[in-house]
Amino acid sequence: MRTLALALIVAAPAAFAQPLELYEADRFGGDRIGIDQPLPDLGQQRFGNRTGSVVVNAGRWELCSERGHRGTCVVFGPGRYDLLPGALAQRVLSVRPVDVVAAAAPPVPVDASPITLYEHVNGGGRALSAQGAVPRLTDAGFNDTASSLEVRHGRWQLCAHVDYGPPCRTYGPGRHVIEAPLHDRVSSLRPVYGPDDRPLPPAGGVLLFRDAGWQGRALLVTEPTGNLRGQGFNDEASSIDVLAGTWQLCSNADFGGQCAVFGPGRHGLQGVLHDGVSSLRPLQAPVMSR
Repeated sequence: MRTLALALIVAAPAAFAQPLELYEADRFGGDRIGIDQPLPDLGQQRFGNRTGSVVVNAGRWELCSERGHRGTCVVFGPGRYDLLPGALAQRVLSVRPVDVVAAAAPPVPVDASPITLYEHVNGGGRALSAQGAVPRLTDAGFNDTASSLEVRHGRWQLCAHVDYGPPCRTYGPGRHVIEAPLHDRVSSLRPVYGPDDRPLPPAGGVLLFRDAGWQGRALLVTEPTGNLRGQGFNDEASSIDVLAGTWQLCSNADFGGQCAVFGPGRHGLQGVLHDGVSSLRPLQAPVMSR
C-alpha cells in the first residue's frame, strides 16, 4: 500500500499537465485550473477574473478580457508566464486554442480579427489581435514588441508613439515584416481605411470613441451617416479623431438638433454632443453650426 501511495503522488503532476494551466496568483500561486478546450466563459468554472499567471504546455492559447473571446486578447505560446499584462491580470474571462494542439483536437476556426501583431518577424512568439483602435499598447502589455503583423481586413496605421504619434506607417491586407523605424517600436494602431478596403474618400474619415480620452470601443465613419443607430453607436461617442477633412456632428438623426464642425485632429466632445452624437457628415467647406 505504501508503494502504491507513493506512485500516485509522483504521477499526479503529470496527470494535471493539460495544454493550458491558469493560476490564481502571479508566479504560479493560489488555485489553478487545467484547460484542454475552448472556454468562452471562465465564470462557469468559477475562475472568471482570477488569473494572475499562466503555463502553456502545448500549442498557442488566446486569453481575452471579455466573455466570448472578446475585449483585449493576447496569444501565448509554450512557456511559463509568471505575470500577465496589466490589461489581463485578474481580468481573464475566456480562453481558446489558436492551434490544433493534438491530433484528436477539433480544428480551431481561423482568427477573424482584422489585425494581429506578432513578437517575431516570422509571425512567432506572443501575439496581439485587435478589433479596433488601440491608442496605447502599454495597456495590453505589447508596447515596443511587434516585429511583424497580419492584416486581414481594412488598412491599419501603426505608430511609434502612444496616441498615434509619428512616425507612422499604413499597412494593407497581407503579412508584413515591420521595418525601421517601427520595428519593435509600435506603441499604437488604428484603422484608417474603410471596412471594404477602399482608401478614405477625399472627405476623409472620423474615428468615434466611446470613452473620453480616445479610449474604448471605436467606430470609423467615412461617409455621411444620418443615423448612428444602424452602426450600434448612437449617443455613444465621447471623443473623436478626425483623420482628414471637415466634419459636422449633430445631436439628432438626419443632421438635426445641435451641431458642431470639427477639422483634422483629436477632439473631446462637450455639451449635448458628449454621448449625444446621432449623425455626422463631411463638409466641402466650413459652415455655421446649426
